[in-house]
Amino acid sequence: RMNDYNFSSPYTTNNRIKRMLWSICWTVLARPFPKSLANTWKVFILRCFGAKIAKNAYVYSSATIFMPWNLIMEEHSCLASIVITQLQL
Repeated sequence: RMNDYNFSSPYTTNNRIKRMLWSICWTVLARPFPKSLANTWKVFILRCFGAKIAKNAYVYSSATIFMPWNLIMEEHSCLASIVITQLQL
């Protein structure tokens, strides 16, 4: 029975709401683009959510980013296809 288990999330309600909004935005605004197109747009979206990304970093649309506000990408770095980032504190 579910009542026999005491589960509490390690994430605050605010964090869960931010991750939900992030997931919706990335899915709608970045995922539709092929991996080789719209990198500037994808980097812009990530920066809007607090990511620190160098100008020449490359992000594939199929990458899964859990908390972009914890993402830091240096010069010439790449977040490739089907990479899943956790980026937890």
